[in-house]
Amino acid sequence: MNLYITRHSKTLWNTLAINQGHLDSPLTEEGIELALSLRKYKIKFDKVFSSDLYRAYHSARLIVGDEVEIEKTPLLREIDVGMWSGKSLERIRREHRKSIDTYFKEPQDFRNPSGEDLYDLMERVDRFFNECIFYKDYTNVLIVTHGVTLCAILDYIEKVPMEKFWSNGKRRNSQYNLVECRGNRLKIIKKAPKSKNRNYSL
Repeated sequence: MNLYITRHSKTLWNTLAINQGHLDSPLTEEGIELALSLRKYKIKFDKVFSSDLYRAYHSARLIVGDEVEIEKTPLLREIDVGMWSGKSLERIRREHRKSIDTYFKEPQDFRNPSGEDLYDLMERVDRFFNECIFYKDYTNVLIVTHGVTLCAILDYIEKVPMEKFWSNGKRRNSQYNLVECRGNRLKIIKKAPKSKNRNYSL
């Protein structure tokens, strides 16, 4: 089984450097074009999974067209950043300096009383693979998710310890990461380039 995993396309809040989390903002015109550009690979997907947040679902719909069924799941949502949602990283650094420093520098110690911590996110990723991917009889699967969730997926596959959570960084919008799955064994074939934007929660 081949897993084509991509981060949703570029959104309005991506361009404004505003944290989205479980909030949403629409794709930009550039974002729509980026998602449509993935059609050039002409991959025939026999299964499509998308986060149930609209920016991911809209990206998935643009990639596969109107005739393909898309299974939406909250397991692929972005991390819920709680009280940080809808705020810029600059504002968060002013208002929550200690928490944001822990988030990036000591992720194993980060706790979010108003949302999810990274352990919650990793648990969702584990559930997704166990419930939706392992031992399934698919050939080519499209998975459309989010920046931090994609980082968690790559960490999950590579068994990265929580203290090094950010080592996989945030990947660019609308580019494929290719993973091979055999039974319950996962192998990364190709990673998309890292984003130049350092705001990991967008």
